[in-house]
Amino acid sequence: MRVLIIGDAFIDVWRYYRKVKENPEQPGTFVYKFIDERECVGGVSNTAHAFRYIEPEIEIQLEHNEMRPRKVRFETDDGMLRIDDEENLRLPQIYFKDSYDAIIISDYNKGCVTEKLMKKLKNKFSGVPIFVDTKPENYGWYKDVFCVTPNYKELEQLYPKETDIVKSAKRLSKEINSNVIVTLGENGCLLVNDSKDMTIPYEGIFANKVNVSGAGDVFLASLCINFLKTKNLKTATDQANKNAALSVENQYTGFQ
Repeated sequence: MRVLIIGDAFIDVWRYYRKVKENPEQPGTFVYKFIDERECVGGVSNTAHAFRYIEPEIEIQLEHNEMRPRKVRFETDDGMLRIDDEENLRLPQIYFKDSYDAIIISDYNKGCVTEKLMKKLKNKFSGVPIFVDTKPENYGWYKDVFCVTPNYKELEQLYPKETDIVKSAKRLSKEINSNVIVTLGENGCLLVNDSKDMTIPYEGIFANKVNVSGAGDVFLASLCINFLKTKNLKTATDQANKNAALSVENQYTGFQ
């Protein structure tokens, strides 16, 4: 089997500091001592990492931007500060294989995935299931894909006047003619298909939550893998829900 994975890639940087004393230069602030630093791949690279971690036997073709911006997190005794190197990203030329068993799109709305690219993929690989994690601004590009996986906050942004998550998910499913799986954090997830009148909730899995960064990437990779194995979206969703819960027990991004 072969899977094409496309999207925006980042470097996640974690820097850890310990508070040592009050700052003599500015009362009410503190001096911190550097403890440790760790770099992880983020965005679509984390999706690909999770895919290989869960199922190393399936061939993947990963396509992303060459220069990867950094998301730097400063962890202290008082909390976390994050600084992003924001920039518009571009994909190099993609040399497609003749066929794929599935396609994963990890669209962080940074420029790698475009409407033109999605039209090309849907035309060239008609009938291939496409699994998508995107931002509210871009859902119009994903009509007729197999599955989209918004989190509940993104769904609220998409339909700010709707207070019922099930109704919002059904509305999105109808508008883009796709299966919709809403990830609900510690409360599990919700699988909806409006045309099939299908609404299936999945309970949250208990986890010793340490770091939620990259859990959505893990969910997406696991969903695709288990659908390819079982050809059953309900079963694949259940396993993706479990793997995402496992990933938040890790200190760093996803399963890294």
